[in-house]
Amino acid sequence: SIRRFRQSLEGLGDAARDVGREIGSALSGAATAATAGLTGLAIGTQELNGDLARLRTNADIAGVGLGEAEAAFQRLFQVSGEADSSVEAVSQLLAAGFQGEQLTGVLDEISGAAIRFSDTLNVEGLSDGLQETLALGEASGQFAELLDRSGVSLDAFEQGLAGASGESERLQFVIDTLNNRGLSDTAERFGELNPEVQASAEANANLQLALANLGLVLTPLITLVSELVTRFVEFATANPQLVTGFAIVSAAITALAGAFALFSPLVS
Repeated sequence: SIRRFRQSLEGLGDAARDVGREIGSALSGAATAATAGLTGLAIGTQELNGDLARLRTNADIAGVGLGEAEAAFQRLFQVSGEADSSVEAVSQLLAAGFQGEQLTGVLDEISGAAIRFSDTLNVEGLSDGLQETLALGEASGQFAELLDRSGVSLDAFEQGLAGASGESERLQFVIDTLNNRGLSDTAERFGELNPEVQASAEANANLQLALANLGLVLTPLITLVSELVTRFVEFATANPQLVTGFAIVSAAITALAGAFALFSPLVS
């Protein structure tokens, strides 16, 4: 009868709406999860990318390639576990004039010092003290403390530093002074005795750079999405009646999607 047919259509409409809601909910959930994940990654790496941006700038000023600067960052990050401290330490060393083999050498010495005297010395403080020492010509900060705790006479060190001719010789004098105290050997020995810890630190350093680069790639997309959402919110606030109309259209599309899903097995 007509009444039964109408009831069947009503039931079909309800079923279509239910299926449509499920499809819409699934698509919305997937899109929300993906967007939230990408946004979280981009936002989560903002601070690290800010640190690395400073490192790239300081490397450019010092005339050092990005690859060399990032390798130095990774080396110190393995010891400190702190991105901002590692960036600051490398920046100070670059400002002091360390490059190439001399940069590699001083990184080994500072790493060994931070491991041997981990109770009070760290890579940032040591690098800052070293840069200040070279600038002033007298032992300063944590670097002065390192020399003292390593049995180096501060007066003798300052005299030797003053006697060095040219920047390169001054930098090499610093490296040789530290190397004579076995600091680089400490860093090497640490890696030999703790291979699992060393491997984990290296992997973490590589992961931090990889995530930072990915976050940097995603940042323009997140910025665009944020701008679009902001514009829509502003539009919705200014045009509430139009937004209500959009909601009605959205509901109709949801019902159509449900009906299509319901009838698709019949036509396939």
